[in-house]
Amino acid sequence: MNYQKDLIYNIAKYIVLISISSLPAYSSEENKTTFITKMCMISFNNEMKNNSTKPPLGMASYTCECFQKKLNSGYSINKSQRICKELAKQEFNL
Repeated sequence: MNYQKDLIYNIAKYIVLISISSLPAYSSEENKTTFITKMCMISFNNEMKNNSTKPPLGMASYTCECFQKKLNSGYSINKSQRICKELAKQEFNL
């Protein structure tokens, strides 16, 4: 589905913006994680609205948690996107 591809692309944009800025207000790892997750959720919800798609219950949280975990594990943004997209498809039978 195209909306998943667009969602992951938008998540990646936010992650790149976050990683190239110093974010002094978000100095601790926990605060950075919270910020990235919030940005992911905003991006996810906006993308669903733009595509007039109602995502399955829990899909936003699942996708954003997956993405954050993969990034924290050292995966690249692109690899995290690919993995989480596939996992979300399986988890939500899409």
